[in-house]
Amino acid sequence: LRNAPEATVQGLELELTAVPVRNFELYAGIAWLDATYDEFMTARSATPNVPLDAAGNRLNYSPEWKLNLAARYEFPVGDYGTLALSAGYNWQDEVFFSQFNDPAMSQGSFGLVNARVAFTSRDGHWQVAVFGTNLGDEAYYTAGADWSPLGVIKHINPPRMIGARVGYTF
Repeated sequence: LRNAPEATVQGLELELTAVPVRNFELYAGIAWLDATYDEFMTARSATPNVPLDAAGNRLNYSPEWKLNLAARYEFPVGDYGTLALSAGYNWQDEVFFSQFNDPAMSQGSFGLVNARVAFTSRDGHWQVAVFGTNLGDEAYYTAGADWSPLGVIKHINPPRMIGARVGYTF
């Protein structure tokens, strides 16, 4: 475990929320991140006596671009409550899981689509929802470890998931 002596992190984030008509909300967000090591002499665990200069490499888990889009529409269901329909798309650029910026220790850009339909009772106590996450069944990794010379281990996120939830709020 080592700390990089010097890094520069700068970025810009823009978020937008719009309500074009009653009960219909639109959300959008975009983020740009420039996160690089300015100074970082390090070594791989398999060859600890061979110094490597990681200066100029992207910081771990730092995508250059991220984008999200979402919509939500809510309407009354008689005197019973409200029904809300929502969907969203989240995209992120490539990330590296180590300071070496190795392609084998990275996750390329990917996008996820999620959706939800929820009924909430008039008094707000009961909610029944049906949801879907990762509807495009995108295979993507969120972490990795280099176990050289044995290989690389990566943590894969769940595939498409469809579910339901019933809740009561006191």
